[in-house]
Amino acid sequence: MANIKSERRNHPRRIIKLPIALFSFGDGERIGEFCFGEILDASVDGVKVILNKVCEFKVGDKFVIYAMNQMERESVPPVEIRAVLVWQDRDSGSLGMKLMHGEN
Repeated sequence: MANIKSERRNHPRRIIKLPIALFSFGDGERIGEFCFGEILDASVDGVKVILNKVCEFKVGDKFVIYAMNQMERESVPPVEIRAVLVWQDRDSGSLGMKLMHGEN
């Protein structure tokens, strides 16, 4: 019998390319530096991110993510997203994050 990897997601992923800035936070305050990258895919529950450089995080860290304006109008502000780090691949700079949906 073939080894079939089970899908753990409840909602389908959508491939997107969205520039972001993010930082980890705790007790309502920023911890560490801003890191920059891109959301590669998203679902109702989470996002996959790739960073432009290696940033030190650990699973369970909470983040504020600013999704940047891709429209030509400068007046559109970035969207703030809150998420928790679920997995990371330091070699590729990619992160898997679960969206917090109103949790702090």
